[in-house]
Amino acid sequence: MSMSAVRSAALLGIVALLSAATVTLAGPLGAAPGCAQVIQGTAGTWTVRSAPAFPAGDPVLVGHAVDSRQPLRQYATNGVSVLATDDGCAWAETFRLPEAPSPELPASSVTDRILEVVVHPRAQGRIWLVVAVGQTVAERLRFNRIGPSFPLSPAADENRDGTQTLVLSSTDAGASWTAMSGPPLPGAPGRLAPAPTSPGVLYLPTFSGLWGSFDGGRTWTPRPPAATAPGQGQRPLDAVTAPTTNRVTVDPTAASTLYGHNNTSVRTSDDGGVTWSAYPTPPGGFTSGPFVDRGLSAERRMVFARHPDSTSPIESLWFFRSATGAFEAVPVEPDTIAGVPWRAVWHPARDELVMATWDRNSAAGFPEVSLYRLDSRGTVEEINELDLPPVWGLDVDDYGTYHLHTSSEIVSLQTSAVAGAAGLDQGQPQIEMDPFSYQPPPPPLPATLSGPAAVELDPGETTTLTWTLDLPRRPTPLDTYFLIDTSNSFEPDIQALADGMADVVRSLTDAGIDAHVGIGELGTREARRYTRFADIAPPGTELQRGFERLRTGGGYESHLIALHQTATGSGVEGTSGPAVAPGQDPTWRTDSLRTLVVITDVQYIDEDDPEAPSRREVYDALAARDVRAIGLEVVREGGDDGVPGSYAAVEAADAASTTAPTPARADLEELAGATGSFAPPGGVDCRNNGTTEIGAGDPMVCTTTAVQAARISTLADVLTRVLLAQVDERPVALSARGDVTVTPVSPDGWRHQSVDVKRNQTLTFTAEVSCDDSQAGRALPLGVDALVGEEGIASATTQVQCGPAVPASAVAAGGEPAAAEPAPAPVAADPATAPPPTGPQAALAPPVVPPVVPVPVGGTATAPGSAPGTAPGNAPGTAPGTTPGTAGAPAAGAATALSPGGAAQAAPAGAVAGQHQEDSPALAHASLQMTGRHREPATTPPWTLLAAGVLSAAAAGRLRALRTRPIPRTARSRNR
Repeated sequence: MSMSAVRSAALLGIVALLSAATVTLAGPLGAAPGCAQVIQGTAGTWTVRSAPAFPAGDPVLVGHAVDSRQPLRQYATNGVSVLATDDGCAWAETFRLPEAPSPELPASSVTDRILEVVVHPRAQGRIWLVVAVGQTVAERLRFNRIGPSFPLSPAADENRDGTQTLVLSSTDAGASWTAMSGPPLPGAPGRLAPAPTSPGVLYLPTFSGLWGSFDGGRTWTPRPPAATAPGQGQRPLDAVTAPTTNRVTVDPTAASTLYGHNNTSVRTSDDGGVTWSAYPTPPGGFTSGPFVDRGLSAERRMVFARHPDSTSPIESLWFFRSATGAFEAVPVEPDTIAGVPWRAVWHPARDELVMATWDRNSAAGFPEVSLYRLDSRGTVEEINELDLPPVWGLDVDDYGTYHLHTSSEIVSLQTSAVAGAAGLDQGQPQIEMDPFSYQPPPPPLPATLSGPAAVELDPGETTTLTWTLDLPRRPTPLDTYFLIDTSNSFEPDIQALADGMADVVRSLTDAGIDAHVGIGELGTREARRYTRFADIAPPGTELQRGFERLRTGGGYESHLIALHQTATGSGVEGTSGPAVAPGQDPTWRTDSLRTLVVITDVQYIDEDDPEAPSRREVYDALAARDVRAIGLEVVREGGDDGVPGSYAAVEAADAASTTAPTPARADLEELAGATGSFAPPGGVDCRNNGTTEIGAGDPMVCTTTAVQAARISTLADVLTRVLLAQVDERPVALSARGDVTVTPVSPDGWRHQSVDVKRNQTLTFTAEVSCDDSQAGRALPLGVDALVGEEGIASATTQVQCGPAVPASAVAAGGEPAAAEPAPAPVAADPATAPPPTGPQAALAPPVVPPVVPVPVGGTATAPGSAPGTAPGNAPGTAPGTTPGTAGAPAAGAATALSPGGAAQAAPAGAVAGQHQEDSPALAHASLQMTGRHREPATTPPWTLLAAGVLSAAAAGRLRALRTRPIPRTARSRNR
């Protein structure tokens, strides 16, 4: 987990954060200098270590096993002693055969030998030892130098002697062991096969038949019951014919589904080995396999090899095809594969199989053996570029690193990806996430801009006008990319995050935030350094699958590489560790608030990695993409009180409204500060306990706590608060349209530079307005647009009368009335002076003449008996002088709102100036209904034009009195 963590209290399942001395890494497995040799080859990166020195028994490596989820956790045996390591270099003995047998353990280091160590692929801490018990076992193993020839060849004559099989089990990673109850099983052992989905289910072929255990190895029963009882005397199995199944593999999704072979056919059982059926294959010949993918890919992967006879090379490979439910033969050219397939394992994420061969006790028939890489198309490549001696064991971990051993060396191989190799669905998840429905937040309520409806100026005269923008909250869309530490004890924290993700998204949605989410892995150098598991998208299926693809394991995190790949997607070649495919940076929306949430429990520990970028390179790359980083430090229970980073130290610091100065926190604060991520005014109460851990302006890093034994984590709760606390400030400005001269007064440049758009705001703008002699006698419309960033959100129009107005009764040549000055249309704004709104805007309907008396912006007050928003005697939603079902034009200066799509919406004539929909949903709905309908223009009778002229002449004197005084705003209340 942490760089210097010493895993303690294993029996209690508690992983403590300690600060012991660390091992300097020199290779992909985190080996100390002198412990391993790293070789970059054509096939990939090889790491070679000598077998450990055993305290008892022969200096020969008989068996080797790797914890597939924690690859640095490994076991080795020489047949007498079992050693374990947590770093690949320092080994400690965890079991030794006693010198004399006992009723509890009927085995002896003098005559018997441990042949195999088996680690369960998913159940943490579950391990088994397979022991061959017999008077001549030790002698034969010493004579043959172990090797594949014994004991895993059930037809060999020596297996008919008194050899028996004993199984020991451990549920605590080897801290204690329990022998099976009852006598050992008759016959030499084959390979133990645990069921991946059920840790208590095991199958073991011996020369007496197939045996099954359903209690983790304590008791065993024959599958099916033996038809012939073993004989008596010196060779108890003389009366037993060759077993019907001598190799067994358990389906990774069903504990009762088995695959096996008996040298001539490939068989399957759906009832735990009681009954078997053979797959159709040509008669005759000799088979080796089947080799079954133990992973959980959606496509079942199996292969077996077929030879004309037991001494001839492979003539074909048979691959199982899920689409047909049958095997398909792929011919193999003679001598393409030397030897007989002995071990073969599938890569967990690629269409790739690594196979080791042996000579089947016939050096004359198979003078050469080797190591190969294959794919499901039958492509074969020899990859034994180190000229290794015969490989006696081969396995693969969850991260795609192959582990093999010879009689004297332990070797790991991280293969280079082959161009065109297909990826795979990893199937059954370690992390489970319940699907939840996601509904994006409703669009923001329309903003309203109110200003003077009309003003009269003398040519050359200047006056100061005021506009007020009522801006309901409109948070910037939020893109959040979780970079999650997947080292070996993070599973409870990741599960807690998955369990709480629905609440996190719901809280953001309730706050009006349009949130998209993605997931990446902050991996380890002994597993995967970095992988993007879910690109940024609306929370849904991709997010769920991203969580379910996460796998914890390893302990040496690749912080800088993961951060840099998140920023750039440049890829890592893989000369000093696992390669990282390019193109895995998240896809950010162009208009979003880009937030990277880094979840870890340890400081940067990959600065010594030759392929890791520098801190400055990481910070510059994130800043160049406008990504702000938030740190979530996880601190677990354990450690001495007062030690920085311990659970008690964090609790004490929190009570004092401060934080514990851990190395991890220092690095996360540096990251947050370098990317401009700081706490807002008032600070942040990360844990919602009444204390402010992050002061205003401090880097955004919260500490979460976890109790590993109880699988409790506060990660999801803290995440919600820290995301909601982010500063979301955007510029808000006004822009003028029309022929009137406008000089902004306040704010500077008519622009509020930093406005918190996550909250309702009321903003004021002032400007000086004037006209010149050339405009004398004209009614000049002044259009004003409000913008958040580059998005137009509201508009208003002020009618500026430059000098006395021309009487409306004036008649143009030909006897037609003179045309009134048209109001400006927002869509016709000068692009040089006003940025275009984000969507289409409706043209503002101009008034025919200025109003006779000053009217509050938006219309008249509501008379008794009238519905809200109507003039006396009018139906709800209608302007004075109109009837229900007709659309009246908005009065001059009426607030016009732009919906999120950008369409202009004129407020109803009765609406109070500046009041937004949050105050009156029914009114807002009526406005939307009216502006959304298509209306035919009303026909104006000729006599009304004459009446309008008389009225306008009377109004001229009234307007002059109002010439520079802004129209008073109607008092109203708001919900802030």
